[in-house]
Amino acid sequence: MKNLLILLAALGLLVPLAACPTTPTDDDDSAPADDDDATDDDDATDDDDATDDDDSAGDDDDSAVAECELTDDHEPNDGQKTASEIGEGLVEDLSICIGNDDWFAFEVTEPGEAVITLTFIHDDGDIDVELYDAKGDELTQAVSGTDNEELDHNIYEPGTYFIRVEQFEFGDDGGDPGNTYTLELALEAFPECPTDSLEDNDSEGDASEVSAGSYDSLVVCEFDRDWYVIELLAGDEITIDLTFTDDDGDIDFRLYDINGIDIDTANSGSDNETLTATVDDDGTYAIQVYLFSDDDTLGNTYSMDIAVTPGT
Repeated sequence: MKNLLILLAALGLLVPLAACPTTPTDDDDSAPADDDDATDDDDATDDDDATDDDDSAGDDDDSAVAECELTDDHEPNDGQKTASEIGEGLVEDLSICIGNDDWFAFEVTEPGEAVITLTFIHDDGDIDVELYDAKGDELTQAVSGTDNEELDHNIYEPGTYFIRVEQFEFGDDGGDPGNTYTLELALEAFPECPTDSLEDNDSEGDASEVSAGSYDSLVVCEFDRDWYVIELLAGDEITIDLTFTDDDGDIDFRLYDINGIDIDTANSGSDNETLTATVDDDGTYAIQVYLFSDDDTLGNTYSMDIAVTPGT
């Protein structure tokens, strides 16, 4: 080997090796200046999405909603559990913003019509209103694209009900966030319905107890439903017949199981209704009779026949 090196040197083919640093500097992608993981070119600093150019933060966040500074005396009432309790009448000086709903609770002590009116300027932000029961189920809503909203709903069961007011997501005018409004609640009692021998049974909690047999001269109104409960055993077959004149008001009825689930409905558009069902469990079953449509008179009369065939 030594003789080979001497020969190559004599021929001028051996080039001395330049002294090079063992650790790269400017051209090494793993070194400070050009390191994509460090300092000036690192995405974690000047070009990092977490600072000045970050679309998910600060001034450049296109998805951010401008902070709303509006508040009122009923806050915080942003959910059903924190709803502000109100009664009948006018509630003034209210405010709302997108994503910050207002909830109000009110008590109904007897069946009647609830009328809810919101007054506001639509150009300052669109506001909608919804009505819920105590279980959180939506009953009705008012969602027009104009000034003000009004909804009305017949309430048959006493209890706590909830109003949800919200600003429509795309309804803000682009100026100052939020809008102001007033809310008015009116509870109007139903007209007095003619009574019968099984009244007062206008709600499930006040249902009249019945058994197999015939019940005559019963009266139902559109706002005054009739509820009955009957004890049945698993396997029993129950047949319910209602007799009435449809021209005086169309009457329908439902049968509910022991858990309050609708088993079946009789809802033709003609005289009389009938329903037959076989029940699965021992317990208390409920019948709800209601007036689907009415003529110019108040309510309609009917007879109810119940037959029960014991299960085998």
